[in-house]
Amino acid sequence: MQPDLYLEIVSKRVYRGPNIYHYRKAMHVVVDIGDLEDYPSMKLDGFNERLLDLVPTLAEHTCSLGVKGGFVRRLTEDEGTWMGHIFEHVAIEIQNLAGIAVSFGKTRQIRNRLGRTGKESVYNVVYEYKNEETALASTDLAQQVVNYCIDPTRYPEFDWGLSLAKVIRIAEEYAYGPTTGAIVREAENRGIPSIRLKKKWSLVQFGWGYKQKRIWASTSSLTSYIATEIAQEKELTLQMLYDVGIPVPRGAEVTTFEGALEEANRIGYPVVTKPSDVSHGRGVTLNIEDENDLRKGFEKAKEYSRYVIVEQYVQGNDYRVLVVNGQFIAAAQRIPAHVVGDGIHTVDELVRIVNEDPRRGIGHEKVLTRITLDQSSLDLLESQGLTLDDVPEKGRFVQLKATANLSTGGTAVDVSDIIHYDNIRLAERAVKTIGLDIAGVDIIAEDISIPILSQRGVIIEVNAAPGLRMHLEPTEGTNRNVAKPIVDMLFPDGNDGRIPLIAVTGTNGKTTVSRWIAHVLKLSGRKVGLTTTDGIYIDGELQYVGDCTGPWSAKAVLKDPTVDFAVLETARGGILREGLGWDYCDVGCLLNISEDHLGLGGVETLEDLAEVKGVVLDQVKKDVGYGVINADDPLVMDQIDRIRGKPVLVSLNYKNPKLLDHVASGGDAVTITPNGMIQLIQNKSQTSILHVKSIPACHNGHAVFNIVNAMFVVAATIPFVSIEDIRAGLSSFTTNYSLTPGRMNIEFVKGARVIIDYGHNPDALKSQIMLVEGFHKDQHGIGRKAIVFGMPGDRPDSTIKHAAEIVAGHYDRYFLKEDWNRRGREPGEVPKILATVLVENGVHPDAIVMFFGDQTELDAITALYEWLEINDIAVVQADDILRARHHLLNKLEKKESEPGHFLPQSMPRDSSPFNYQSIAEMTWEEKSD
Repeated sequence: MQPDLYLEIVSKRVYRGPNIYHYRKAMHVVVDIGDLEDYPSMKLDGFNERLLDLVPTLAEHTCSLGVKGGFVRRLTEDEGTWMGHIFEHVAIEIQNLAGIAVSFGKTRQIRNRLGRTGKESVYNVVYEYKNEETALASTDLAQQVVNYCIDPTRYPEFDWGLSLAKVIRIAEEYAYGPTTGAIVREAENRGIPSIRLKKKWSLVQFGWGYKQKRIWASTSSLTSYIATEIAQEKELTLQMLYDVGIPVPRGAEVTTFEGALEEANRIGYPVVTKPSDVSHGRGVTLNIEDENDLRKGFEKAKEYSRYVIVEQYVQGNDYRVLVVNGQFIAAAQRIPAHVVGDGIHTVDELVRIVNEDPRRGIGHEKVLTRITLDQSSLDLLESQGLTLDDVPEKGRFVQLKATANLSTGGTAVDVSDIIHYDNIRLAERAVKTIGLDIAGVDIIAEDISIPILSQRGVIIEVNAAPGLRMHLEPTEGTNRNVAKPIVDMLFPDGNDGRIPLIAVTGTNGKTTVSRWIAHVLKLSGRKVGLTTTDGIYIDGELQYVGDCTGPWSAKAVLKDPTVDFAVLETARGGILREGLGWDYCDVGCLLNISEDHLGLGGVETLEDLAEVKGVVLDQVKKDVGYGVINADDPLVMDQIDRIRGKPVLVSLNYKNPKLLDHVASGGDAVTITPNGMIQLIQNKSQTSILHVKSIPACHNGHAVFNIVNAMFVVAATIPFVSIEDIRAGLSSFTTNYSLTPGRMNIEFVKGARVIIDYGHNPDALKSQIMLVEGFHKDQHGIGRKAIVFGMPGDRPDSTIKHAAEIVAGHYDRYFLKEDWNRRGREPGEVPKILATVLVENGVHPDAIVMFFGDQTELDAITALYEWLEINDIAVVQADDILRARHHLLNKLEKKESEPGHFLPQSMPRDSSPFNYQSIAEMTWEEKSD
């Protein structure tokens, strides 16, 4: 049987932010190499030779050896290396060949996962990218390259050059150009975050919230609209410069050839024709000597604009002077696309030779752009007495483009060190006259090192949004980092453009903690952007409804120009789907890890879940950020080394050995004293914050989960607000529907207490039971207990059964229902599983009522309502919180709930003092007794 020798892509995923594989954007590709598992590179005849002949620049890769040529050594030493690893390097290199510099990558075999041939031949391949479309195209081409090099006879149509050119064109279309790319790199080097606001466009936001600034190529959010319009109108620009005594060529704007002819005769030949409002040298004709050429030039300019400028042609060199924020930055001499004769080759052959220069590429892919010949090039050759088939004499300068733009194949020579001071001052004056913050001043003069006023030089244009490539990487001379002064202008004095960002993750309590933090911050005067499972809130007002715990929602907040603080609930799903929507946070909170969503998205174990949620801790700012973690949760504590900032421990147990060791070494912590006082510990000093009985959300200490949540709120907000603000926020936050919809909302119906809660995982169910038992104790055992109970259908049977085991025996009546979306389950399947386990665990069948099929969650709530009597306590574990609450209160009870309702007088109250006795040392069953 013939071996199965090809690499197959099983799946591709684009991570658009920090993720479980890399702290920046990354491509994750799962590949199956089949029988190639038995054929590393040295066992495939001719493979290495074909690969390196096709992609010779792979020889530059260091690989894990850390030295140039390291990857080639991995290919050729011993047995060689495996195809997944080779695929990774090829995908990286294709991006580099397309002009996008990337280097990070790693490949790991997925153990215990069999591939198409029954072998452990499946690999995770991860590599860095900067432009998504280019990365995807590079991924597909890398697969083709690897398979072609394995057996070229199977792919006779494969054309490496043509395929690579397609990727380069995609990069040209979607990736940043050199100007935008340079400004983005400079900003990122300074720690300023960037967000691309639209694909294909060079529109970029720097910074977050109210601190944000924007660029569009080299136009900034500080650029004057009026100044840009003036610069677009070339005649108006020259008139304004002339009016302040700056030398400009004579000329006028015309709309007809007759007008052009009249103006040319007035100012005298030679003249220039150009469109009035078009950039990049399009439609320009230089050195027109007669009426016939004037007609051609006029018609050419007319193709681009209704208005044509006819102006005096000034002999000299073409210089570009860059001015930013009123200050001279750099200068370059621009030389039009050309070839130099050698007496041997034709013009056409010389162009091909020039284009072989490795510095030249397609569009803005490289330092220089390849020269392309068009009709204007042929006309220019004709004016020089040449055709493409002529052989110019040795040393002859043959001009191929009328203008000196780099985008048409021109070259640049840096002259920043020789430009005369008078010319610098003149350029700065010109830019200030027009009013631009960033401008390119075009000067025609024989020698820029001499004042242009002494050589009849002129300024011919002041350009808004000037290209930077000629200064960043001139063909000759010194590279100038001209992006730096632009970023300095936008963010002076080292400002990084960031607003504080707190990210909250964990299994239970994320929404409550996020809302509570936002509540504290709002009381302190902050305008908070908040994301939760319910939606996006700006300054306390709901702006978007939906599950907003992923990267899109985070970016929506960070893009909002009104917010000065971001609080982002961060769920597992978004991290797994495409990574985080931000790069670094000031505070990262990991509340807990418990059984939920296992078996989904590749998360099979609690350890897997901790690994995913720990990504938030990975992105805590180094040294200055805070990673707030639950010291009572071993899985959370296992992530402590991922915090590069300062760990802050939260514990219900003030005797927790890990907490004691941490504070003994000067670490920060929040805990609770035996009598119920929340304590902040900083630098071995303790501060009392508030007693839990003064925190309404803790419900007299029965809501232990909210005691923990309150401590996380203290730890997360103390770097930003006063202790007085924190106390005010703790004492004014409640679990009513308006503040925390679906999180332990307590309503009073028929004299009974109903807890509406979304929680459905084991720890959430335990928290519900603890609260119910606490309330029941306050009522001295008076009243019955019930639950409207269901589980999401996409959970494994084992999880559903475990949930039933937890609630068994804690309620007097069980109203079992299924979610509105059964998530692949048959009608009644989930309630029947729950009922079976409840009976197995001692619940009498008569205490169980099931609702499924045509009966919905609302029917279960109706049955509960009819069952309720005064002093009863019930939990409605709702799938659709809003619909469930509306049905209970508006359709059944016929009244709105009153937030903060007091206990009915018929219910006895517990007036005993709080006796904490370290809840963390008790089991949850003991807490319920």
